[in-house]
Amino acid sequence: MDIERLRAFCTVADHGHFGRAAEHLHITQPGLTKRIHGLEHTLGGPLFDRGRQPVVLTQLGRQLLPGAQRLLREAEGFLLDAESLPN
Repeated sequence: MDIERLRAFCTVADHGHFGRAAEHLHITQPGLTKRIHGLEHTLGGPLFDRGRQPVVLTQLGRQLLPGAQRLLREAEGFLLDAESLPN
């Protein structure tokens, strides 16, 4: 599982908008869309209903968002722990 795809998923869910999420992540909107499509392909279904603004999570997206958020917190904690260790 690619942590950057999870970060993209959570950021779009937080912002409700692909453009604003891309700006927040400092990537292009097509790059963000590619990450989301890759994650959707891996998971086997759409995470967002793109027909409306703001974009809305599908049932699959709502079910998976808490786990994705938890994994991101754990990854960030791991990096903080690693940074505090002596070389």
